Amino acid sequence: MTKKTYALLALLPISQMLLLSAYQNHRLSALTTLAILLNLLADLVLIYLFFWGFQKKRQERKLAELQYLQEAERRQNEALEQKHAELLSMRADLNQQLSRIRLLLEKGDTDAAEADIASVQQTLDHTRIREYCQHQVVNAILTEKDRQCQALGIRTDYQLLIPRKLPIDPLHLCSIFSNLMDNAIEALRELPEEQRSLTLHGALRGSYLLVRLENPASRKHAERPIRTGHGYGSQILQDIADTYDGYFQCDFDNGVFRAIMAVKVDRIGGKN
Repeated sequence: MTKKTYALLALLPISQMLLLSAYQNHRLSALTTLAILLNLLADLVLIYLFFWGFQKKRQERKLAELQYLQEAERRQNEALEQKHAELLSMRADLNQQLSRIRLLLEKGDTDAAEADIASVQQTLDHTRIREYCQHQVVNAILTEKDRQCQALGIRTDYQLLIPRKLPIDPLHLCSIFSNLMDNAIEALRELPEEQRSLTLHGALRGSYLLVRLENPASRKHAERPIRTGHGYGSQILQDIADTYDGYFQCDFDNGVFRAIMAVKVDRIGGKN
């Protein structure tokens, strides 16, 4: 919640107290005084309900993020198990191919041997699990999001130098990468397939984790009003940036949407 929101909420009871103080010198009737006091009480109840609703919504968001992260990790583990099973089933075939390659090399038939080596390499590439960086949470999220990109024909360029351990809440990392990727995918879905591409860079720079995402977008999409749960301007990303003494900013220029997220990682946790 922003400081402006706190200030506006504080004005409610303050204004009522000032009103009560102003009218005290006019010898209000008991009924009028009671009405003002009830009005003040209603303001306090409204503030309480507002904060209760805000906290409830934040808890629901955390629960949804946790469920999403657990589902992403489950799918990643299933993919690992599937690839492992594929390797086991192909082990006999690979042994035969390697024996054939050895015989071809002994005969001096290098062309045929190179063709078989290329076939083996293609088979191994098919079973390889892609790792985007060392951090397992980021890997799980991007594994899931990249499936969506492939289904939509989105060309991707990931350059992530993120270490295995970071003093950042895993749910916050989940929010950062899932929100940025979701918004990019939503924008690219509206474009012709030949224009669909995104670049995602992330690395430690001094005491900050910097994440930058760029993707083409239509002006109509970039300038549409911010909707709940959508867009780079979502309060979720700004709240995370504030929590870690960082910043979040985005801009649209020459048909390209850019978002930059920075969170401070030189200390564990963040501000409460």
